Amino acid sequence: MPKKKSAPKKRNKYRLNIYLDFDQKDDLEKLHETTGAPISELIRRAIAAYLDSRRKEIK
Repeated sequence: MPKKKSAPKKRNKYRLNIYLDFDQKDDLEKLHETTGAPISELIRRAIAAYLDSRRKEIK
């Protein structure tokens, strides 16, 4: 009997391509080595902190 295909999983993330300065990339890699957190997670945390600081302007 053939296997049923499962429904595609919903992703709760949006894919975005960005350009970083080489110094930013190097600093993120150092933080990754120190913390063990993936670079993508470090970037998400930085964006969240920035957006929180500008919350009044967003509403």
